[in-house]
Amino acid sequence: MRTLAIVLALGSWIAAAAPAPKAPDDSWRQSLRTLQEGRYQFGVKGPVCNACTKAIVEEAKAVRGVQDASMDYEEGVLRVTIGTERGVRLSQIERALNRAYRRVRLGPPFELSSGRRLDAPPPPKAPPAPKQGAAKPKKRQPR
Repeated sequence: MRTLAIVLALGSWIAAAAPAPKAPDDSWRQSLRTLQEGRYQFGVKGPVCNACTKAIVEEAKAVRGVQDASMDYEEGVLRVTIGTERGVRLSQIERALNRAYRRVRLGPPFELSSGRRLDAPPPPKAPPAPKQGAAKPKKRQPR
């Protein structure tokens, strides 16, 4: 009985002394919540074969607003081109990964582990220039 108490005390002391595991850095998710027109790259965990990557690419391309998608199996990287000004939500890409996993059901579930934009955002659109020869509005004279 005394030995059991010592073992339990040591176990709790070791658990208290062990460093807490680091939380994953998900700050990239906040900056990429809505994907605007451009190219993006995502780290993907889970694919174990080329059938997995094919399913991921097909499901990503099926998302409205995604113009192109490609996957590098060896690097575990998904590259997506967004071709709409309306944008695509990051959650839509994550749902595409879930659909791809349900299609193949091999290995662990697919999940995004990192993300970044590959190109600079397009400059904001300038207001239309006034037409040549257009009449300027007359100023009102004070009474």
